[in-house]
Amino acid sequence: MQFAPPVFAIVALASLLAGDKGPPSEINATPGGKMKIVYGSPTWRDEFASQWQSQRNWRLGSGGATTLDTAGGLIFEDAVLFPGQCNVGLTSGGADGYQLVFHHDGTNYGGGAAEAKAALKHYDLDPKKQAKSLEIGFPKNKDGEGYVFTVRFGPNELNAPFTTAKAKTIKGKFKDTATEFTYLERADLEALAKTAAAQQIQIAKADAKKGKILRDVMLNGGDEPKLTFLKAGETSSLAFVRGQTRDAAKPGKTMIAAFESSKDGSFLVIGIGAKEYVFATTEDLMTDD
Repeated sequence: MQFAPPVFAIVALASLLAGDKGPPSEINATPGGKMKIVYGSPTWRDEFASQWQSQRNWRLGSGGATTLDTAGGLIFEDAVLFPGQCNVGLTSGGADGYQLVFHHDGTNYGGGAAEAKAALKHYDLDPKKQAKSLEIGFPKNKDGEGYVFTVRFGPNELNAPFTTAKAKTIKGKFKDTATEFTYLERADLEALAKTAAAQQIQIAKADAKKGKILRDVMLNGGDEPKLTFLKAGETSSLAFVRGQTRDAAKPGKTMIAAFESSKDGSFLVIGIGAKEYVFATTEDLMTDD
């Protein structure tokens, strides 16, 4: 495993430690845009060793939550994080291994409903290379595309590869509710199509301006494609609509989305490579019942 030499930021990894806020760490990720993380900065202590191995929720920042602000989307192997600001937690050790946990709730650091959870691989650091203070960085991935979300603390290194994508917002209506639909111009179309055909996959965020309701938008693009709206960060379905599949007139290089109107009505169209998924917007999917 090789990384380009990162410029690491010192970050807090303790739930109750005091610590001064360090300077923000910022990169300009291609093609997603700027990423900035702000944090507190305690140092490694021997008593953390046993805690690190146990199932434990940490906040990545002392004196308050660590916040991550992204202009674009982050696409991990098992999770997608949409643009905006969130706080970052860590679930460490235990049977489930290590996970980064992204919250829009400033009181949660690892448990409860989350924006996204991304698995981290664990490595033991050479004694000469151990991190006296916790370090976090986004070095470029030498073994593949994109970057690696890297956390180093004491004798531990955790990392999760990710790529970035530009976010695009389109405006339309679901029934009578004005809606902003934010999606990522993902370039991993083959993998995205296979996943969508096999299971439900998050593809967008929908923000109903009337009432400021935020929804996770899930696509199952099998033989009978289905678009599902969830309360943000939750797993129970609020409403869904079945759609149709058609061949794309002009296959794109990234995922696309658009509202279309015709004599047959108004539709939301999701394009993934050679296929497009078409959903009528007559359903009242944005209510908060």
